[in-house]
Amino acid sequence: MRLIRLILALAIAGAAVLTVYRGPVQRYRCNLDKRRAATMVDHAFKAQSEYERVELGRRAIDIANSWLQQYPADYELYVTRGGAEEIAGMKERALQSYQQAYALNQRPEVLLYMALVQFDQGQPEAAMANLTKAATFNMAVSRYVDPSTKQLIDDAAHAREDRLTAAARLKRGG
Repeated sequence: MRLIRLILALAIAGAAVLTVYRGPVQRYRCNLDKRRAATMVDHAFKAQSEYERVELGRRAIDIANSWLQQYPADYELYVTRGGAEEIAGMKERALQSYQQAYALNQRPEVLLYMALVQFDQGQPEAAMANLTKAATFNMAVSRYVDPSTKQLIDDAAHAREDRLTAAARLKRGG
């Protein structure tokens, strides 16, 4: 009888440890790895050597992909993977990763990243649309482009804001 109780107690303790490990401990490890991958992407953008840039990018992609299997709704992992893919020269895949991130969390900085890739791919209309939308939420986004483009974005963002304000007034009846 004691042996059965001991086995049962050990099984319960093991299940508790496994539950804790799969819950907050795994998420904590994911966040640590996510930060490490983001740091790799930052270093890759500043790297002098093309080889170093690509290697850091590929390592960051591997880290992001390994955690995306477990946490597919983590938009930050998609952003990190997109930056790493961009560095590694996989522009189309980078754009897809940014689009997945934006679908999960509509952040203006993700629109900026998408626009920069679109400019690089020769898609200025799509890039301008994303920059305008991003500038509507955060005007600081327009500082990343040349002055003439900045003025176009600022004008489009102000026009959109005016349209939204007018629509809100009509809705309130006045």
